[in-house]
Amino acid sequence: MSKRIFGLSVHKGISKVLCEICDKKATTKCETCRVTYYCCQDHKLIDAISFHKKVCQKLADIRCERPLPFTETDRINQAATIRQNKKEILKLAEAVARRWMVEGNPTNAYPAAMIAWNMAKDLRSEDSCEVIYPTCLVSEVFLYLGEFSAAQQFMVQASWLSQKYDVLPAAILSWLYRLRGIVLMAFENWKHAREAFAEYVYAIANEYGIEGIQLGIPYGYLGLSLLKFDNIDGAMASFHKMADKWLNFMLTQYEDKTMRRATETEMAADEKVQELEFQCMEANIVFQKVYDVVRKLGMNERTDLINFKILCFQVLSEIRNNNHKDAVVYKEEALATATRTKQNKCVPTKRIPLLIEVLGDDFLQRWERKHNRPRTIATKYLEMIKAINV
Repeated sequence: MSKRIFGLSVHKGISKVLCEICDKKATTKCETCRVTYYCCQDHKLIDAISFHKKVCQKLADIRCERPLPFTETDRINQAATIRQNKKEILKLAEAVARRWMVEGNPTNAYPAAMIAWNMAKDLRSEDSCEVIYPTCLVSEVFLYLGEFSAAQQFMVQASWLSQKYDVLPAAILSWLYRLRGIVLMAFENWKHAREAFAEYVYAIANEYGIEGIQLGIPYGYLGLSLLKFDNIDGAMASFHKMADKWLNFMLTQYEDKTMRRATETEMAADEKVQELEFQCMEANIVFQKVYDVVRKLGMNERTDLINFKILCFQVLSEIRNNNHKDAVVYKEEALATATRTKQNKCVPTKRIPLLIEVLGDDFLQRWERKHNRPRTIATKYLEMIKAINV
């Protein structure tokens, strides 16, 4: 049973305490740090699962009363320590919130997103451009929680902040365009969603170039919006660009024997590794949306081409995540698709041997039986693989 908070237990100078999750009047608190309050046991449990355990001690260091410093140097050092702790909490909160989101759990993402938003405002100011990204996170969390009004409110707030700056970093701009697009999609405002995703593509291309996998996800979202205008050619072109980039990335990792999911320690130590993992997880989500939409268009050579690429990506993705049972399921779907269409149009010729290695002998046999093309380069490559394995 949670303990009640009495007046004498509240820190000096604080007239009332509010819930960390919902800002309602608090009735209980964390018994470890004793400076984080909640309105009910449910919110306390959600925060513990989501984020609080990771930063409990740091929050205590920040929020607990400290003795007055004796010298100016002590005061400066104390302030620097508190500020550094806040920066670490902000960085961790953003990462945790985003991870919960790409794993499809907005409920657990909410506490971390709110901590990130409040900490960003505390560290900088409410008008700082560095508050835009946490604001986007909170908006997206509300969107997937079904709180469309709150999601729109935070999206407008992020957009309003961006208007105060003549120049913004491309990373922040891309997040803003992405958020605007998915919120407008939820409101079925497809015209403006398409414009937002087009800006998203441009911002990412401007930051990372046109060859990077970072462009894959923006192309996927753009294609989804184009379908709503019956622009099937444009949508399919966008889907193919997304699939080509990610399939090529996965096959390269497979070929280099570097295809594995990063550990928690590796992600915490390297922001680039962490960002790549988040993109891989989000790519899976977008690919699933694309696959479902394309299937509704009917089974024909045009749709099978894109579906085959997506299924091959899913096979490689599950192998990368060490989920071999799911990989087998996707492999069977890919093989079924392979019997319906000309796979030599799906991927570059130089990648066919790798796909054969991934999908197995069945793919080669079905492919050659359908197209009556024995003794291809793929056949020779497979024989070489078998010889090496023997």
